[in-house]
Amino acid sequence: MDWLIRIGFGLLMVEEVLDLVITKELQIVQGCSIFMKRLGILIELKTFLEEYKNKYKNKAMNVVITKVEYPYVSFNSNHGEGIAYTSSPQLESGSTHSVEFDILSDLNTNENTKIGTNKKAGFYCEDNGTLIVALVESIDEYDCLCLRIATDCIIEANKSDNTISTGDRLEIRLPKDKFKMTSIGR
Repeated sequence: MDWLIRIGFGLLMVEEVLDLVITKELQIVQGCSIFMKRLGILIELKTFLEEYKNKYKNKAMNVVITKVEYPYVSFNSNHGEGIAYTSSPQLESGSTHSVEFDILSDLNTNENTKIGTNKKAGFYCEDNGTLIVALVESIDEYDCLCLRIATDCIIEANKSDNTISTGDRLEIRLPKDKFKMTSIGR
């Protein structure tokens, strides 16, 4: 009878071990399932980004360089004309470039920014600088603004006063050394 109890006890232990193995296997399968779902989402996101990039690759902000007096360049675009500082030495008069713009000073309504305008969004050459007309699309918690000039032109800037709000249409007057243009390709 003692051997029967030992066999019964052994069978219970084998059953517990099998339950543990099955539980672990199920956890691994579930983990793989979650991993596969995440992988599928990443693949879908990558596909979406590639399609988006292909769809809009020819819609980047392009400018024609009209004058070069390094480190300053004058430009013309579908959204107006201006003058900016650059550190891109490959810019030549008459060449076309996809560009990014940076505003190198904080926006402040007491210094360089006016809220409200009837002017069309874009760039306007003024004396030795550029007037930028843009819509404030968003403001983050660090007072960084997203300024919309057009569908192919968004500029980030910082603000140093609390009167500028999302939805405002701004006139921003910048001297040429506070408005930077960087070529990102031809």
